[in-house]
Amino acid sequence: MVKTKTPVEKKETVKKPAAKAPVTEKKTAAKPAVKKEVAVTSALTLQINGTDYDPAKIQNDAVEAAKKIKADVKDVKVYIKADESVAYYTIDGEGSADYKIEL
Repeated sequence: MVKTKTPVEKKETVKKPAAKAPVTEKKTAAKPAVKKEVAVTSALTLQINGTDYDPAKIQNDAVEAAKKIKADVKDVKVYIKADESVAYYTIDGEGSADYKIEL
């Protein structure tokens, strides 16, 4: 008797997906409410001999007057003489009796 080999079926190994780790919730620390900073507005007014003077306006007026005299002005300094109701200014370090603003 001759024995013949019968083919043996090969079983494919099926890979099972790895067990998923239990999902844990990530807890984030509660962030404190962010406070918005409120912008503070302020104004400076000089009261001299019953007259109110706004230094910022005087300074801006002096810069504008200086630009009319010298287009490429780089430095303006303002000197207020309240007793004369006038503000004198210099343009790039140079002064003149004509460099003044009536207050």
